[in-house]
Amino acid sequence: MTTLTAEALRLPPIERLKLIEEVWESLAAEPASFPVATEELEELQRRRDHYRSDPASMVDWHEMKSRLIQDGDAH
Repeated sequence: MTTLTAEALRLPPIERLKLIEEVWESLAAEPASFPVATEELEELQRRRDHYRSDPASMVDWHEMKSRLIQDGDAH
């Protein structure tokens, strides 16, 4: 464990959460630092094409989550 990590872990939970948010935002501000693999880009394009060809076949996250919860309750 690094000294920085040890220091961060001594922070109260709310301060650690704020630190996580700030670090995440700093990473999001530098998207070029995280290149996307060709395979990932191809998969994203495939999914976009599928959506554009048949938008009704897609289910949004809220609907899917609801279905999964209902299925879980059935067992």
